[in-house]
Amino acid sequence: MTKIKIIFNLFGDTFDMEQCNKIIGLQATKIREKEKEGEHKVIYKETSWSYTLTTNQYELELLSNKLINLFDKKKYDILEFKNKNNLTVKVDIIFFIENEIVPSLFLNKDFLSFLNFFESEVDIDGYI
Repeated sequence: MTKIKIIFNLFGDTFDMEQCNKIIGLQATKIREKEKEGEHKVIYKETSWSYTLTTNQYELELLSNKLINLFDKKKYDILEFKNKNNLTVKVDIIFFIENEIVPSLFLNKDFLSFLNFFESEVDIDGYI
């Protein structure tokens, strides 16, 4: 079954994770703290707050719309927090191809506007 993930990441030097959770109104699905040991004994070079959405659907657009709906009401507060803490927003799009079924990776105008609003970086990875 094909699976798609979208991960909304805020990252930078150091920042208050609890304040970030409060501003966004969601608990991070993953956090990394600068200079702490993480997976595979890696020492993190930056702090990051991440929220992951997944689906077994074949269309990225359904998941990107869900991401927009989750973050849209707080986008001005998130942007202010991002700028105040000199953070970067990166959105990871990860898809897995199984049984030769390739998902649709359509980026609609709303999603592109969302990415542009935060001056987001985008990382797209595909796996077989």
